[in-house]
Amino acid sequence: MAKTKEATQQVNLEKEAAKKAAQEAKRQKKLAVLQKHVDVIEQKHAAKVAKLEAKKAGLDEIAASDIDHKIGALERKRLADINAAYEKYGPKKKVKLPLADKIYYTAIYIILAILLLVILYPVIYIVSSSFSSPLSVATGKVVLWPVDLSVKGYVEVFKNPDVWLGYRNTILYTVGGTIVNIVMTLMCAYPLARKSMPFKGAFTFLFTFTMLFGGGMIPTYIVMKHLGMINNPLIMILPGAIGVHNLIISRTYMQSSIPGDLLEAAQIDGCSDIKYFFSCVLPLATSNIAVITLYYAVGHWNAYFTAFIYLTSREYFPLQVFLREVLLLSQVDLEQSMEEGSTQVYGLSDVLKYALIVVATAPILALYPFVQKFFVKGVMVGSLKG
Repeated sequence: MAKTKEATQQVNLEKEAAKKAAQEAKRQKKLAVLQKHVDVIEQKHAAKVAKLEAKKAGLDEIAASDIDHKIGALERKRLADINAAYEKYGPKKKVKLPLADKIYYTAIYIILAILLLVILYPVIYIVSSSFSSPLSVATGKVVLWPVDLSVKGYVEVFKNPDVWLGYRNTILYTVGGTIVNIVMTLMCAYPLARKSMPFKGAFTFLFTFTMLFGGGMIPTYIVMKHLGMINNPLIMILPGAIGVHNLIISRTYMQSSIPGDLLEAAQIDGCSDIKYFFSCVLPLATSNIAVITLYYAVGHWNAYFTAFIYLTSREYFPLQVFLREVLLLSQVDLEQSMEEGSTQVYGLSDVLKYALIVVATAPILALYPFVQKFFVKGVMVGSLKG
């Protein structure tokens, strides 16, 4: 028995040693790959620096300073590339979490999964119902996936001229309004981000004051009436030309992400404020611009209350007003389908509602994947201060 036990222990020790040797070999292999990539980065960096140093010879002091700035930027890029290579190719250290942390993270994941299902299921149900037959929707057969696949709802929706009219108006309001919003917001955010601007605290207070206090619906309506904005498409664009929340985000982004040394260097080179704004500030603020563009576009696309209050002609109505008529007032044209029976007509009414919801929301949802990569940087920087 003793010999058998010793033999078993010896085998386990050998297995453990072989496992450690395999892990070490794998680690050394990763280190070799990492070193190879680091060497390539260093070689490219050295070649670029040598080229800039060669250009620097014989230049005046200002031009040489510009070369030094470029060399400094290359050094920062070299360090960033090395860190990225280490994250991608370097050995990963597994951190063992204590039992309390494991329980905590498990509970968080369960709660997030439940919230995801609660939010995602209605969306899946609406899309599935819009692609199902009217009879399947009316009899409650649709639970998760489409039943008796059909596009009749979409055919009926796109036959309605109000849908195309609403689409045209909504696209015009969204594109035009977003352009006005971005231009006005950046024009206000940039001077407020400059340390040298006089009374910028007072201006910031006035902007912030409007977030907390307003005149009310009736005084605002009277003002718009005297301005000639009633039943005017510009009512969907001009009154909300600046979103103060987005203005604060943009101002904070410019303050925290664009160094003041860049402005000093540009002024030494004879750069005007307007040229500095268009040549330096805007290219460095692309992530912030992408985020607030999406915020403004979503706001214009979903706007219906302003149109509901101030617009009286149907030719100016956005798509959301027509969607409201269908969802709340059940104004659906079913004259061509009455011969199919009451159950079929009732089902078609629901299918039309679901199809119109998808038609009204799909275009703006399609924008999210294109600006998702900017969200963490654009939103989090703006939320640090302000």
